[in-house]
Amino acid sequence: MKELVATLEEIGARKVRTYIQSGNAVFENTERKLDRLSKQLSAEILKRRGFEPHVHILTVEALAKAIAENPS
Repeated sequence: MKELVATLEEIGARKVRTYIQSGNAVFENTERKLDRLSKQLSAEILKRRGFEPHVHILTVEALAKAIAENPS
């Protein structure tokens, strides 16, 4: 997860926090085009690790909405 944190920080993420060894991270970033950020992170992982993961980025608002609409 340290490598994921470093990769995110190198592409402009701040206050990066990860959750166990899940590949999930929470961070701040000024990039508003999430598809661009997702592609950039996926390309960096491909370059560093040799595979291209599917990267899905949620805004705080989208995450809050998903939580609120969870039928628990």
